[in-house]
Amino acid sequence: TSAPATPLPVIPQPSLTPTPPVTPTRTPTSTPTPTDSPTATSTPTPTATPTPTVTPRPLPPSAPTATPIPAHPPTPTPRPTATSTPTPEPTATPTPGVTPVPPTPTRTPGPPPER
Repeated sequence: TSAPATPLPVIPQPSLTPTPPVTPTRTPTSTPTPTDSPTATSTPTPTATPTPTVTPRPLPPSAPTATPIPAHPPTPTPRPTATSTPTPEPTATPTPGVTPVPPTPTRTPGPPPER
């Protein structure tokens, strides 16, 4: 057997205070300013006078033409003469008990052998 449903207690809602109607604030109508002086007619901007094209004056024929001074020619750097200095071969320090190997003689290119 089910128990009879208990009615929920009704929570009294606070009565909403009606918002008073907002009275629109009347903006005072601006008094039209009396036109004392007639509106000044804008003076037309004067059109800019075109600048006359300056024609370059031809030089009088008597004026000598400036001869450009030639730039000094670069002094040639003397190339060092390739002197074949024979590189001295290190002298083999004789190790005791070992026969020193004589250094290989550097072949100097000489005149071709006569046939």
